[in-house]
Amino acid sequence: MLKQIHLVLSVIAGVTTIFIIAKGLAPLWLGIGILVYVAVSVVTVWKSANSQPPITGATSQDPQKSPEDIILEIIHTKGQAQRHDFLAVLNLSRTSLGRILDDMEKTGQIQQIGERKPAFYTVK
Repeated sequence: MLKQIHLVLSVIAGVTTIFIIAKGLAPLWLGIGILVYVAVSVVTVWKSANSQPPITGATSQDPQKSPEDIILEIIHTKGQAQRHDFLAVLNLSRTSLGRILDDMEKTGQIQQIGERKPAFYTVK
């Protein structure tokens, strides 16, 4: 709801600025600056309204979620994921993440495709 209000107010500000410039009530450079600000603001809000919500880690939102659950959630959301995707969300060392991924692979929860850095993980 707030995003729609922001967009409406931005449009009103843009139209008002154009009117002020047309009537000569403000210098052209000021009007152009305001229009650029309004345009950037509208694009930013539009992009954020159309983006997926971020996946939050166990340490920040839900302490009951295990790292394994979060890893599976990331893979389900993205279709496939790399280690850096998990490290960005989980508060784990690379070594700890590696152990968890190895255990999940051994239990058949996930599958590693590729070797080393270009490797990614999918759900089995």
